[in-house]
Amino acid sequence: MHINSLPVDVLRIILQQTLYTPFTGSESWKHQLPLLSVCSAWRYLAVPIVYKHMFVVHTCHSPDDERDAGDLASVPAAPTNVNTNMHLVASNGHASLVRHAEIKILIGAEPFSGVTSVLCMLRAVCRQWSRINMLTLSLAEEMTPANRGTNAAPCCRAQIGLVASAMLELLPGLTGLRFRGYGGGQLVEDIYGAIASRYSGQLAQLVSRRPITLSERLCFGQMTRLDLRVGTVAGYRIPQVLAGPLVALSLKSIPANFSWADFIQDSDADAIEFPSLAVLSLNYRSGGVRATGDAAVPSSHAYGCKMYFPKLHSLHLWNTTGYCPMLASAVLPATMASLDIVGSSGAIAMLERVRLPEVGRLSLSVTATSPAMQSATLPALNRIVSKAVVRAEASIIILEDTIAFDDRGVVWPNLTHLQVAAPTRVDAVVEIVGRLPALVEAVFYSILIEGIPEEAFLLDGPVAEHTRVRPLNVVLRRLMLDHERSECPERATAATIKYLALALPSLLVLSVWLPLEDDLLSFIDSYKCAYPHLSNIKFRLGAGE
Repeated sequence: MHINSLPVDVLRIILQQTLYTPFTGSESWKHQLPLLSVCSAWRYLAVPIVYKHMFVVHTCHSPDDERDAGDLASVPAAPTNVNTNMHLVASNGHASLVRHAEIKILIGAEPFSGVTSVLCMLRAVCRQWSRINMLTLSLAEEMTPANRGTNAAPCCRAQIGLVASAMLELLPGLTGLRFRGYGGGQLVEDIYGAIASRYSGQLAQLVSRRPITLSERLCFGQMTRLDLRVGTVAGYRIPQVLAGPLVALSLKSIPANFSWADFIQDSDADAIEFPSLAVLSLNYRSGGVRATGDAAVPSSHAYGCKMYFPKLHSLHLWNTTGYCPMLASAVLPATMASLDIVGSSGAIAMLERVRLPEVGRLSLSVTATSPAMQSATLPALNRIVSKAVVRAEASIIILEDTIAFDDRGVVWPNLTHLQVAAPTRVDAVVEIVGRLPALVEAVFYSILIEGIPEEAFLLDGPVAEHTRVRPLNVVLRRLMLDHERSECPERATAATIKYLALALPSLLVLSVWLPLEDDLLSFIDSYKCAYPHLSNIKFRLGAGE
C-alpha cells in the first residue's frame, strides 16, 4: 500500500510522530521543511505541524543590543547573533499556527540587553503572539573571566517587572511555562519568578529545572502539572497551588521541614486530598533531618496532616535522610502502576510500616545506611517484598556496599530484578540466583572470584565432566558481573564463566567486566563446540584497568 493511500487521520498521526521533537532547534526544524514540498496533500497536513514550533536563539551579547528594558517600541536591526525561524514563519503567513515558542538567551555583563532585544524582535514581527500556549525559556550565563562565578548583574526589580509585563503583553495566551538554563544566580531566578507570577491565574503547567522566586501570595488555581526545584533557601514555601486540579506533581531538592500546607485551601483542615493526582515524584535534599539512616522522627518539627492520593498511578520517592514525611503521612490507593523508592535504610524501615498497594512495578533502592541499620536492612527488604503484591516487576537495588548480602536470608519469590554493590562470592551468586525463581536480571558490582564450585575446574577436561554441573531451574536472562580489583586469577575467571554458562541455561546475556588477558578473550570460540550454551549467550567481556 502506498503511503498516500492511507486515511488522512492515519497519515496525520504518522507525520506528527515523525516530526515530533521535544525541543525545537535550527537543524531539527530545517529537516522538517522538505516534507512541505512532497505533494499538496502532505503540505496540507504538515504545515500546521511544522509551523507549530518557533525558536529564537540569542547566542551572545552585542553592544548593538544594548537598550533599556522599558524601550520595547523600537525595531532593532537584524542582529547577526540571533538564530531563529520567526521571520520565515511570519513571512509565510503562519504566525497564527505557532503554539510552542522556545527562546534561548545567553546573558552577559548586561543581562537585560539580550532579553529585551528578543522581546523587541518578537514585537516587530507580530505585535501579539496570542496563539502560543507553551513557552520554553532558557537563560544561560555567558561564562567569561569577568563574570565567572558571580551573578550577571545586581537584581533590579523595576527592570524585571518590565520584562515580565512585556512578556505577558506579547504572549497573552500562555498556559505552560518551562524554565531551563544555568548560571545567572538570583537574577535569573527572579526573572523566572516574575514571569510565572504574571501568568498565575491561567497556568496549567509550570516546569523549572532551577529554583525560582515566587510570591507566597500567589495562587495557581488552574495548575495541572507542577515540576519545581524547591531550592536551598531556609523556610522556602511555594505559592498556594490548589490540590484539586493537579494531575502531575514533581518537587526536587525538598528540605526536610518542607510544609505541605501550601496545598491546603482551608487553614483549619487536618488533611490534604489530591483527588486527581496521577503522577508524584519527590526528591528530598540530603543532609536534612538525619543523614545517618536513623528512622526516628525529629521532635523539633510537627509534620502534620495526612495526605490522601485516591487516583495516584505512579510514585517516585528519593529520600536519603532518616525520616521521610511523605511516607509518614501518605495514604496510597489500593492499586498503582509503579512504586519507586530510593533512599536510606531509615526510609526503607519506614516503608515497612506503610500499607503498600498492589503494584504493577515495585522498585526499592538502598543508597545509604548507618552502622545501627546495616544488619536490619536486608530483613526489612525481605519482609517488604514478601508481603507486596506485584503484578509484573519487582526490583531491589542495594548500592550501599557495607550491607552484607546474606543469601540465607533471601526469600523473595516474586523478585524479577536485583542489583548488589556489596562484595559477593561466586558460590553466593549461584545460591542467590537459585533462590529467586522469578529473577530475570541480576547485577553484582563487586564479584569476588572466590568460592568457585569444585566442578567448575573440571570443565577443562572431557565433555563428560560437564554433566557434573547441575543446571538451575531458573528463568534468569541477563547476568552482569563486575570486579573492582586490578588482579584476578585467569584460570579461576575462565572457570567461573564456563560454569555459569552451564549452570544457568536460560541466560541470554552474560556481561563480565573482569581484568582478563587478551588471550583469554578467545576462549569462547575454543569451547563453543564443547559448551552448547555458549552459542546461545551474548558475551560482553571487558578488561579491567
